[in-house]
Parts: sequence; C-alpha cells; structure tokens
Amino acid sequence: AEQDNGHPLPAFANLHIEILDENNQKPYFTRSTYEGFILESSPVGTTISDNRNLTSPLQVVVLDNDVEETKDPQVHLFLNDYTTFFTVTQSGITRYLTLLQPVDREVQQLYTFSMTASDGVQESVPVTVNILVIDANDNSPTFSNISYNVKIYTDMKPGEGVIK
Repeated sequence: AEQDNGHPLPAFANLHIEILDENNQKPYFTRSTYEGFILESSPVGTTISDNRNLTSPLQVVVLDNDVEETKDPQVHLFLNDYTTFFTVTQSGITRYLTLLQPVDREVQQLYTFSMTASDGVQESVPVTVNILVIDANDNSPTFSNISYNVKIYTDMKPGEGVIK
C-alpha cells in the first residue's frame, strides 16, 4: 500500500553514534624511577617526600591512553614489596605513597621495591621506587664501657683530650 502516490516523501532524523574505546592500551607511569624521602621519626600517615628537605610530596602519576583525559579512577597501583610499610593514596590522577608504620634508619636505611599499575585488563611496565630514611636524633648517647680509668697530668692544657 502506497500512500505517497509514487512520490516518495523524505524524512530526516538526527543520529548520534558514540564510539566506545577498547581497553587496548597499558597504563604507564610518567617516570621510570621514583626517589622518595622520609624522616625516621615521622608518624604513621606521613606522605613520602620528593626531596631531602621534606618540603613537597612525592607525586606518582599514572596515565592510561584508553581513557578520555586520563582521569581514570579505575587504574590501581600495586606495591610489590613493603606493603606493610607503605600504601598508595589518591587525589585525582595523582597518587602519593604514605607511611603505614614507623621506620627506623638504624634498622633499614633504604627501601627499594617495584610498583605496577593496572586498569583491570592491562598492566603497566614496573617502575622502581627507592625510599631513603633520613636520620633523626632519636637515640640517647651511650658509652661503650660502664667505667673508665684515665690519668690526668698537671701539665695538660685546657681542651686536651683525656680519653678516646
């Protein structure tokens, strides 16, 4: 049944096509190595610093080209060691390493581990993280012996050593 009497009538419609991105890109770190610093007297929850002066936090940025503007809250970081000492906290696309338990420079001066990122399908190339523990004056002075016998002579000058 024709209702246009042999003269087709045109019809128009707007068609919106959305192309979904395939998850075929690995997330990647913006640096291949991260150097961090922490004072040994730092309390739990302290953010690892990116310099010895402890003036700014170590920022870990992971990007994923599968995601528009790389603002992917689904990219997760994994520490491959020392997970009882450090954890990852997030603010937007920037991640920070945070102290989970106190560290002691006299026990361990340097923590070295690798870190990977995953978007649930793809995994990044691992990066190396080195965290140097900075000494704090947290130990009382000690003597190696309980008592000492020394001789002091009458002709000694002020400031002259009497024991080593």
